[in-house]
This record gives sequence, structure tokens and C-alpha cells, in this order.
Amino acid sequence: MYFSFNGTAVSQIDLVDGVRNKNMLRNLRMRHLALVVGLAVAGMTANASGAVIAQYNFNNSADRTVSIDAEPNSTASAFVTSGGGGFSSASNSAIQTYANITSSSVATAISSNDYFGFTVTPSLGQAFSLTNLTFDSTTRFQFGDGGSVSFFVRSSLDGFTSDLASYSQTSPSTVAVPPSSSVNDAVARNVSLSGVLFQNQPAPIQLRIYFYENIGNSTATDAFRVDNVILNGTVAEVTAAVPEPASIGIAMLGGLALLARRR
Repeated sequence: MYFSFNGTAVSQIDLVDGVRNKNMLRNLRMRHLALVVGLAVAGMTANASGAVIAQYNFNNSADRTVSIDAEPNSTASAFVTSGGGGFSSASNSAIQTYANITSSSVATAISSNDYFGFTVTPSLGQAFSLTNLTFDSTTRFQFGDGGSVSFFVRSSLDGFTSDLASYSQTSPSTVAVPPSSSVNDAVARNVSLSGVLFQNQPAPIQLRIYFYENIGNSTATDAFRVDNVILNGTVAEVTAAVPEPASIGIAMLGGLALLARRR
């Protein structure tokens, strides 16, 4: 049986074969589009790797300021003890401030630069996506006078204007016999850095732990210590701005649906 198509005689077999070939071509296009969706979504995270970006345990007697991280795509600065702080050889891994904690408020802690801190810098073409900052804190007040240390964490990304976390740690009130001291056990701290400000960040980031005490003037053996400071996150290659993977997936699935409707 023959049909006339634009003045040309076409057999029924030719028509069937044409429809079949057209459907095969559409199926191939749909499979290709599905493959592109998968590769695009996978490519968003292919270059990222979880890492300890900075780690300070202060055990190296030759230089207690160095980070012991092994992250290859960023550098961590020496650990800073501003405002008269220092490193303790007696406790081997802790950082101490002695009679140098003279700040008694948030404002004076900032103006006096009473903080511990460090800076991390991504390599050229790399960006940070941070997860959290962890550290241990310890207080010590002579004679167990019930004094307390308050401390808060801020970053350079907003000019050190807002707290990422804040804490207060109190010394036991039991009076000790000189020259003994009361010491709080180390308390583990966990500061979330999952906010958008710390994601896909190609700029250096400085983190500071500011501190002050309620009595505003400490004795020679009073101390605030931090130890086991660890910054976690990922370092990934900087790429051109692209839509979110979910947006790409939705758009491409829409294309699949359009092709299906044309079948």
C-alpha cells in the first residue's frame, strides 16, 4: 500500500520505518540528557575534599605556634597569643595567660586585643567551606576565688563584629592553700562555621578567641588556657559561578519531560 506525501508516493513500510527511527533518535537524546544531568551534579563536589585545615596542639617545644595540619591546598599561620599571653611548657600543650588578663568586658577585650587566634589562607584558585572550630578551655584562679573567664569567638570576614559563639567558665569557689590553685577540668568547645559566610570563601580567614574576666585584674598564677585547637572544613577549586545542582537537575528533568511529550 502506498500513500501520497507532498506529491511523493511513500509505502506503508517506509512510514513505519520513519516513525521507528524518529523514536530511536528521541530515546538517544533523552539518554544523553540524563547522562549530562548526572555528570553535572557529580561535578559540583568532585573537586572538594574534607580536611583538617588547621590544628594546634602546642606540643612542639621548638615552636609551639605551628599548625600540625597536613592540608596541601591552604596554609595556617602561627598561633597568636595577643595581649600578653604565652605558651606553657609546664602543661606541655596548653596556652596560658597569667597576670595579663586585665579586661573585664567585651569592649575592653576587643580594645585591648586580648585574644588567641590564627589565620588560614587558601592556595591560589582554592576556596574554603568551613565546618566547625573545636578547642578545649581551662580556667585557673589562685585560692579558688570563684572568678570567671568569659570568652567569645569572632572572625575577620565581618571585621570581628559579631559572635560566632560565647562562653563563660567559672573557677571553683573552694579556697586553696597557697601556692596551690584551683583548676577547672578542660571543657570541649564546638563552634559551628556552617553559615553561608564561611562557604566557598576564597579569601583568608582569621579566627580569634577573645577573653576577659569578671574581676578585671588577675594574680600571677591566674590563667585561661585553650588547647587542641582544630579547624575543620573542605578546600576545593574555585570554579565559575553555576546554578545549584538541584536547579540544574530540575531544568534538565524538565527537558526530559518535554522530549517525552513529543514522542
